[in-house]
Amino acid sequence: MYITVDSILKEHVFKDAVVLSGDLGLLNTVKRVSVFDCPFRPRVLNSDIIGFGDLFLSELAQFINEPDKLKDFLCLLSDAGSSALFITNENANLITPDIVKLSDVRKLPIVSFDRNIPYAVVMDAINKRIYLEFNHAINGLWLNRILLGNLSLKEVANALHAINPAFKRLIQVLIIRGNQPSVITQSEMTAFFAAKPDDTYIFYENNHYFIFSENSEQKLRKKVDTNKQFLPRFFTDFSMGIGMVHDLLDITSCLREANLLLDAAASLNINILEYSSDSFFQLILLLKDSPELYRYYSSFLEKLNAFDSENGNILFLTVKEFVICKGSYSDVAEHMNQHENTIRYRINKVRQLFNMEDDLISFYNTISVLTAIDALV
Repeated sequence: MYITVDSILKEHVFKDAVVLSGDLGLLNTVKRVSVFDCPFRPRVLNSDIIGFGDLFLSELAQFINEPDKLKDFLCLLSDAGSSALFITNENANLITPDIVKLSDVRKLPIVSFDRNIPYAVVMDAINKRIYLEFNHAINGLWLNRILLGNLSLKEVANALHAINPAFKRLIQVLIIRGNQPSVITQSEMTAFFAAKPDDTYIFYENNHYFIFSENSEQKLRKKVDTNKQFLPRFFTDFSMGIGMVHDLLDITSCLREANLLLDAAASLNINILEYSSDSFFQLILLLKDSPELYRYYSSFLEKLNAFDSENGNILFLTVKEFVICKGSYSDVAEHMNQHENTIRYRINKVRQLFNMEDDLISFYNTISVLTAIDALV
């Protein structure tokens, strides 16, 4: 639930910071930030003052005349579970090979940053990051509880109120999974949505959840359409799933629809899949986990495997790539590093096995549905 030392180093204020030692501790969690620039005495920093996950800032000026005590200081921090020691660069010479070795063994990172950056700026950046990550984690846990189900309507209402008490009557959920250029990008996105009281952005378990709300369905659809075009600028590579409009208390349906379409989009190598009433995905999603859907899916796979269990798998991979490439033999050949004639042979073999050699339309419909089902199951 807390940020790591490594994620803090991605903040703009630390763009020129240098990790002097303790690289193996960069994934240490950070719970709070403290300053220690007073004379060092073990009794000053006792177990009641230092907490697990504390990140300490220091100039190390108190160790200039007593460098041997720096080892004791590091051991004390390490024993208490501190996450890291960030020092200003004017006394970085105190970090001797022995100190580096101790820091490495203890997995306690020592990071040097520009002495001209005020502590207040550093602490503000770290505390904001801690707050944002904590807020994302708490709201993510609420979403997880809702998704698990077994909540009464009152409990769902309480969970939604905890996430955002300003939610309106109707909601629609958009989920993105993808890469972001930097932590700064996520901070900008968080700040952007913080200024929109009716909507909420939550980053949880590598998924970016966007919950939009309005009292008017028309306004809500317009808002989601706008963000569908706007949000990709925050990502370098992504898949997006968008659920349908639901009443606020039916958020479980919103989340499940968006999650299913997100997984399908990622599997099909499609940027955006949107749940709409005129899409066959709606029918497939309703049948997800049903025996009928699995029987339909399995019946075609059995035909491929009956031909040859190994080749059957290759044929299905080719079919899925054929759908993703919108029927382009040349694109499939390039993606699979095969000759185009090989791809044509495989597709024709599948048409033969499906008994659809003379019905191209049925064949295209069937492989599209099978590929969609495969993405869901």
